[in-house]
Amino acid sequence: MNDLDSSLNRMKGQKRRLRVLGVVITAFCLWAGFTWYDQQATLLEKKEELKEVQQLADQVKLENDELKYQVSRLNDRDYIAEIARRDYYLSKPGEIIFLTPDR
Repeated sequence: MNDLDSSLNRMKGQKRRLRVLGVVITAFCLWAGFTWYDQQATLLEKKEELKEVQQLADQVKLENDELKYQVSRLNDRDYIAEIARRDYYLSKPGEIIFLTPDR
């Protein structure tokens, strides 16, 4: 009878350990799942933010290229002379400027 009681107690102990282990594993899986879900949401936000920043960087690069082109043109004497004649009505020696009304 004593052997039967001890083997029943041993089986109860094993079942209790298995239940505790099952609860621990379930809790770990739930925690891992929530963490993964949260990280996926954060990753999606960061991808959207990266896309916006890349578009902004492309726009800035285009603007920078345009400004470099303008600087190179402003270093050209012929272009500066053209602007001076057009905007400030300056003329070359012996040249006469006639202003006509814009329509």
